[in-house]
Amino acid sequence: MKAKTKILKFLQAKNNLIFQTTGLRYIYLKDLEYIDNLSTADADMIWDSITRMIYHRSADRTQGLCANACPWCISKELTIINGCDECSYATNHGKCYRSKVSQKFYASGYDMVHWYLIDKKINHNELLSNKWYKQLIKSIEQK
Repeated sequence: MKAKTKILKFLQAKNNLIFQTTGLRYIYLKDLEYIDNLSTADADMIWDSITRMIYHRSADRTQGLCANACPWCISKELTIINGCDECSYATNHGKCYRSKVSQKFYASGYDMVHWYLIDKKINHNELLSNKWYKQLIKSIEQK
């Protein structure tokens, strides 16, 4: 299976779990266009980075809605894109990691999911645990 397909499956599973838990969509089809448009070499680097982060970094750094499990953030780290201003996720949802403005307004799609989980007392580090990510990667790699 090609790395692009693995990344897409990874994102779809993450989105499905978040949607089942919150009723909110973390990603949209237009977000996946970025992955579809990656070169094979870039997709390979991103997938390798995701799997390396999940398997070889401490569990507390690779769980929840972390940048280490985000293809867009990894693209920035690998300089495939030059910062959040070139990030298609930020273009579609707003830049991540902004603070909650009020109970009814969120600065980005990331914030909306993050703060919804906090407001409902759902620990995103348990929901999207390092163990869950490892099981997901294992199932993707076996196909």
